[in-house]
Amino acid sequence: SFGAKVSSALVAAPEALTGKGAISQLQEFVQGSKRYPMPPSCPILQWSYDTRTMEGSLDFRATAAFLLDGVPHHVAGGWRASKKLAQRDAAEAALVFFVGRWGEMVQMEDSSSATRSKADSGAGNSCSISLATSQSADSSSAASAAA
Repeated sequence: SFGAKVSSALVAAPEALTGKGAISQLQEFVQGSKRYPMPPSCPILQWSYDTRTMEGSLDFRATAAFLLDGVPHHVAGGWRASKKLAQRDAAEAALVFFVGRWGEMVQMEDSSSATRSKADSGAGNSCSISLATSQSADSSSAASAAA
C-alpha cells in the first residue's frame, strides 16, 4: 500500500545522515511504486527547465515529471542560479509534498480507521469502514489540486 512506503524520515533526515541527495531520494520514492512499475528503458524522472534573466544573471526553474502509482505528476521548484540547484529544489518540493504532507494524511487516515474499527467491534458491528481503500483516488485529487 502507499502508506507503507511513506517515510517522513526521507524529508526530515539531512543529506549527511541519509547519504543521498533529494534527487536520488525522489527517484527511489517514485521507483517504490510496485503497482505500476516503469519499463526499464524509461527514465524515472523527466526534467524540463524554464529560464529567465534577472538583474543580468540567468536563473533556472526545473520541473520534475514522473508517474506515481500510474498517475502523472509535475512538480516545479523555485528560481535558482544553476540547473542542478533548480533540480534539487524541485525534488525537495516533491518530497515535502508527497512524502511529508501525503504521509501525514495517510497516517491520520490509518489511525482514524483503526479507531473506528475498534469502536465498531466493541459495539458488536461486524462491518468496518476503511478509508485506505479509496486512498489512490483521494491522493490523485490532492496532488492534482496542489499542482
